[in-house]
Amino acid sequence: MTCEELTELRENYQFEAKSAQGQNGNGEIPKDLWESYSAMANTDGGKILLGAKELKDGSLEFLGINDIDRVQKDFWTTINNPQKVNKNILNDADLQVINCQEKDLILINIPRVSRTIKPIYIGQNPLTGTYLRYHDSDIKADEDIVKHFLADAVNESNDTSIIEGFTMEDIDMDSLKAYRNIYKSTKLNHPWIELDDKEFLIQLGGYKKDRKDNIEGLTLAGLLMFGKFRSILDGVPNYLVDYQEQTENPEDRWVDRITTDGTWSGNLFEFSQKVYRKLTSELKVPFKLKDSFQRIDESNIHEAIREALINTLIHANYNGRIGIQVVKHPKGFSFRNPGLLRVSKEDAFKGGHSDCRNKTLQKMFQYIGMGEQAGSGFPKMLRAWMEQHWQYPYLEENTQLETTMLFMPTISLFPKEIQDSLEELFDKDYVNLDKNERLALILAFVENEISNIRLSDIGAIHPADTSKILRKLVDKQLLISDGIGRGMKYYINKDFNATVGKPLETVGKPLEQEIVILDYLKENNKITTSEVKRLLNLKDSRSVEILRKMVDKRLINKLGSGKNTYYEENK
Repeated sequence: MTCEELTELRENYQFEAKSAQGQNGNGEIPKDLWESYSAMANTDGGKILLGAKELKDGSLEFLGINDIDRVQKDFWTTINNPQKVNKNILNDADLQVINCQEKDLILINIPRVSRTIKPIYIGQNPLTGTYLRYHDSDIKADEDIVKHFLADAVNESNDTSIIEGFTMEDIDMDSLKAYRNIYKSTKLNHPWIELDDKEFLIQLGGYKKDRKDNIEGLTLAGLLMFGKFRSILDGVPNYLVDYQEQTENPEDRWVDRITTDGTWSGNLFEFSQKVYRKLTSELKVPFKLKDSFQRIDESNIHEAIREALINTLIHANYNGRIGIQVVKHPKGFSFRNPGLLRVSKEDAFKGGHSDCRNKTLQKMFQYIGMGEQAGSGFPKMLRAWMEQHWQYPYLEENTQLETTMLFMPTISLFPKEIQDSLEELFDKDYVNLDKNERLALILAFVENEISNIRLSDIGAIHPADTSKILRKLVDKQLLISDGIGRGMKYYINKDFNATVGKPLETVGKPLEQEIVILDYLKENNKITTSEVKRLLNLKDSRSVEILRKMVDKRLINKLGSGKNTYYEENK
């Protein structure tokens, strides 16, 4: 990790700088480090830099740690003390000593932990010592969220338990009959077809007998999948499924809706049938459909939407505070379910590994052709969307509401008219860019600006990689950067031309801007970023960029730090 890369880390939320100076200035472990450790481990991971602080303008000031060995020792002593922190999830490679501006710093890498280890907490009580990362803040987790973490840690599947007092009388028989008809058409001659309803449910996992406790009844999966409206609400008080079709007009809340209003069973099977037809009714893709969900020549788009819908239902935490919501909009689809991801976003999109919260529901849908093999859903969604050249689907977790949202935009990733405009502006410099670099320019063009987080979300790119992409485009002068840290924004360089558009490392003598700076130094001995901004009529970030390039080329030397930074000519 270089000093320049440290600065780039400031552009995403998974980074925290802490001064760690202590009373005598030799360095100590700050108390709030453990809140960040807990929050990052329980959310998306992150990095903590000790020996630096963030200034009001968002830049980093390197303070250093004088007694670096003692601070490292104190860190390992505390993290391995179960009275202080419940679990050490790090190894030696996760702590790195870095020297910047002749200052020793400690960079701590914190991975996202698996759900079997969550929660990571401070002290000895998870209900009071668990933290989550929300944007760039560490927040104490609600007790309900902590309890859900604890339940997820021990439960491979949350839908297998018997709901005492619920029997076959709580089943909506029309739903079960419709399901059995589809099952029969897809599982010809299967021995379960001849079973009575109760035995059939037992085989599905919807009804269970507990011989140890001598109780029997519907499982949570059976109640959710086939239950009557009132019965479901009695067993799952916060249950809500909601479908909305919206328009471009913000005054229209919705133009079509299906929700748990008592006019239909409200169970997951009937909801999935109704909503899938609504979602796919206007897709301009050739498609043939037999009875219900039996597929013939199904398109990849239909398959992707079905996967998104079923994933929402089988990954939901039905004990959560917020219900399921599916929205169809002219610009795409969104799928929200209660419950945070049980794997990282990267693993979800990569595929090959699934950690379903409700495995019985997952099997029930798979038996009738709704839902693919574990771990294959997201890759199929990405493939379908890439075939249409639409913006990539992306996931968003809300740790405060404990929800996960999947967005599936139906907006062109590379609109031809915009590409033509960018090619006219940048000529071969645009033509030679790769897919992700073009995406960054297109988003900056369409939305007037682009940020690290925005590009990461839309392009399904890791934040560390988006930083490199955006920095490369700034170096090519296709983008202009403005701001520092998480406030950094990038804009299209509309003044680009054959002269201005060349990178600073042009062959031969320095550019005109560099000559102006060197002439100023000959008369004034030193120069600051604000003086460069005034001299060249540039934004702060562009001034910093020019000075950094001149330092790299050894034309000038950088001295001081923070607000006291200035530059002298390298004689």
